[in-house]
Amino acid sequence: MVALLYHCLAFPLCFLIIFPFLVDNGANAGTLPPGAPCSPAHDHLDLISHKFVSQCSDLTFCRTSNNDTVGDLNVTLSGGEGGNGTCIPRLCRRDEFPFGYDREEDIYGVDVQPDLPPMCAQDMYCPDEGSGCKSVLTPGQKCQMGRDEQCDQRYSSASLSEPNDPVNSTIDLAVRSRDVDGGAVGSSSSGFGREKVFQIPPKLHANELGADGLKNETGGENQTVRVLCLLQTCTVARIGADEPCIFENTTYASYDAQGVLVEYNIYRDNCLSEGGLFCGLESKRCERKKELGWACATDVECVSFNCMQGICTRSPETPYVVAPWQYALTILSIVGATASTFTILMLLHKRHRARRYREIGEYYAEQLRWVSFLVSLFPRVESLPIVPGVEWSVATPEDTH
Repeated sequence: MVALLYHCLAFPLCFLIIFPFLVDNGANAGTLPPGAPCSPAHDHLDLISHKFVSQCSDLTFCRTSNNDTVGDLNVTLSGGEGGNGTCIPRLCRRDEFPFGYDREEDIYGVDVQPDLPPMCAQDMYCPDEGSGCKSVLTPGQKCQMGRDEQCDQRYSSASLSEPNDPVNSTIDLAVRSRDVDGGAVGSSSSGFGREKVFQIPPKLHANELGADGLKNETGGENQTVRVLCLLQTCTVARIGADEPCIFENTTYASYDAQGVLVEYNIYRDNCLSEGGLFCGLESKRCERKKELGWACATDVECVSFNCMQGICTRSPETPYVVAPWQYALTILSIVGATASTFTILMLLHKRHRARRYREIGEYYAEQLRWVSFLVSLFPRVESLPIVPGVEWSVATPEDTH
């Protein structure tokens, strides 16, 4: 949609086509107070920021008689068919400090924490609309965009049935869970509390699958298996190398403090991430990530997740590794600078001391000349005749020169 808006800048007539959608997205978005009538048909994601938007305010949600299920975000989050509803206060929150709840002041003017809806307990999640805590979803069930916490992350701790052939057989992973959307991968029945069986690829050995992780077919290190919300479906990210995969490339757009449009591309796939795999954009198969210096087209292709000018480079947060010769050169530079400073200070002090010694020597030499002159003056004064009215003058050492 962002790209479509850019193209419309060159072709203004296309605004006539997308204008009704833009108006519908912004009509009564988040303005209705509690108790106001609403319609869940207007619940959707913003076309640019992908933020949940409803007719109700950020503190309420549109409740109908059948909003106790999780529907597809592209249609309706409340699960209604466009019928009438009522904006009521949200029943749960997903963040510690949710958006829209400003601090209030009591009668004494002291800030107090507003009444926040509760956070959900473990194994529960709060949907985007805040309609109440719900049980986590199992693989194959519908989830809301980018909400990995809605998917059950404990599937690897469920009971496993040991197959006869651990290599060519599949592992049946039985999970009992609440049926939310009426269907699941490998499930032949639906309904509340019924058993669902999920199939895990044969290349994952039963004796190597544990609660915390699993090993791949090469016998390498433990690979953490993720359960993520991919394409609005809870998906187990356990696809191996050269196997078909799916990916989700979402562009988020927002404006910075200067009003400049900033875009963020979030790439997600169902390949074993810790195995150094990613889903190729063209091949649609899990490929090995590229090392530093290899040619690349996107960040996801690189181990460092940083593709600069078509080359995989170090990520910005990578610590700089100092070479041994750099340590040695730094130490020698410090020692040389210290020795040079000490030598220069010593020479300056020596010159100052010599000049001071010379000044003191000249001072004492002058004093000795005065003493010698005074001593030689007494015999000459005694030899002069006493004549009334006559004053004799004696030449000083300075007058003799």
